[in-house]
Amino acid sequence: MMWQKWDLDHPEYIHLFLEAKKLAFEDRAKFYADPAFYKVPVTQLISKEYAQKRAALINPNRAAPTFLRVNQKPEYHLSDTADKRGIWFHLSSPTTGEWVPG
Repeated sequence: MMWQKWDLDHPEYIHLFLEAKKLAFEDRAKFYADPAFYKVPVTQLISKEYAQKRAALINPNRAAPTFLRVNQKPEYHLSDTADKRGIWFHLSSPTTGEWVPG
């Protein structure tokens, strides 16, 4: 694989790394759920076939503005929890790729 020859600061390596992260974050946004209540397709997500399909979306010559579906109706994943010490965690994540200022 070509990327294995590149140093970590090589522009093509950085491009590939960032584009792959965009795809990974899209998958995370789509499948972020409590597995006790939603069947996350882990086997599919970690398969070589799925990785090849996702990798084929990367253009080696141009950065994608986003891989998220922009015509999707706005939905939000909201999660709040606290531990026994009272430390809170809050997640508010739109699945449209558009962040609401605030």
